[in-house]
Amino acid sequence: MLLLYLVILLFEFLLTFTYYVVVLNEFMNVDKLCRMKEYFTLILHHGGVLERDDNRRLKYIGGETCVWDKIESDDINMFEIESLVKHCKGHHIIAKLSYMKPYKGVKSDLNICLYPLTTDNHVMDMVEVARANGNEVEIFRTPG
Repeated sequence: MLLLYLVILLFEFLLTFTYYVVVLNEFMNVDKLCRMKEYFTLILHHGGVLERDDNRRLKYIGGETCVWDKIESDDINMFEIESLVKHCKGHHIIAKLSYMKPYKGVKSDLNICLYPLTTDNHVMDMVEVARANGNEVEIFRTPG
């Protein structure tokens, strides 16, 4: 009987100890406390068109660029990107947006590297692209 009582006490102690370790870990999450804010540069190409060259490679022809430095990686979303685009040269109608996701060996081939930018999931992927590309990403505004 005494042995059963000791086993139960030990079990309760382990459960309580485990609970406090989990709670303490969540409360004092070192990753969250020590994480520094990350920023990236967003380059918007606008006013041009996508056309194929003689080699059938897709190129962005004409237009201008707007550049925003220090975009906070954790706070950006599709609404924020649309707002930035609207304030760049007075583009009040959002046309088709795409982002460049370069691959080794085909960094400038828009046939392969251009992805739609329409959802917050796309924005999260775009931020990952920026991290892998020297904290810089290019987006393209084309007529819808």
